[in-house]
Amino acid sequence: MKISKHLTDMSTYMDADNFVYIAASAHNVGTDYSANNDHKLISHYVEIANPFAGTKSVGYAVDVYMFAPDFINEEFLVKTVTNGSVTINESYILDIVEIREALSGVVIPREYYDIFNNSLGETYGDSNDFIISLPAVYAGINLTGAALSIQVRRWVAPSYITDALMSDTVRYPATSLKVKAYPLTVVSIDYLLYRNGPTVDAAKEAIKELILSSEGTLELSDFIGELYRLGATFVDTSMTINIKAYDHRFSATETALTSTYSVPSDQISQLYTNIDLLGGVIRG
Repeated sequence: MKISKHLTDMSTYMDADNFVYIAASAHNVGTDYSANNDHKLISHYVEIANPFAGTKSVGYAVDVYMFAPDFINEEFLVKTVTNGSVTINESYILDIVEIREALSGVVIPREYYDIFNNSLGETYGDSNDFIISLPAVYAGINLTGAALSIQVRRWVAPSYITDALMSDTVRYPATSLKVKAYPLTVVSIDYLLYRNGPTVDAAKEAIKELILSSEGTLELSDFIGELYRLGATFVDTSMTINIKAYDHRFSATETALTSTYSVPSDQISQLYTNIDLLGGVIRG
């Protein structure tokens, strides 16, 4: 049995300003009005617009987030400052690590520039779009027209992963499906001293696996226990461990691990590190 119904195209009801009228009622009806007449018809409407969407959704859209740490690369993008800003639209951007003026190598501190996410719906995907706004001059360097070296972390998605997820035989039954990289909570260690036991390389590898395998929560005691398990006889509890957490909008919050850190329950994020981020692990 086929059930169908023809609906009038919405554009029929759209005015010159692209508003659609969805309800109308007389607001001065009732005994409180003299002679219950001279009715005024007032229309209510909503605007069908989403300036952050970038594209139109037909409903039932699904984002598939992938966490594959072996496919997260650090890259340096060279961009030229135009009208006080640069644009980053390389795919699957996960972290903007550092910005330098390319010629001098001078680092531009984070508080001197702003990152604007131009397409919230595409964040962490293959069509993400960011604008970085910079001052005209920093540390005596004229940044107008300057070349910048921007260090980023990107997910370099192998084609067989995205092809498999989008295949008609296995894809999730959604009208619109987009593959994205999992937002990161980046863990770095500036100071962690231990004595005896594993080599520094072995300790770093064990700590990396500890962080990557965690289920959203880290405690200082985790590092102490892991190093003692590997044979250390002393671990300095005065550690310096940093957390840089990105949310679904690409907004980053930085904090220090002083006891326990847990990814907020209302956020999508995965704890991440690599060997280079563990430079502060020292065998004394």
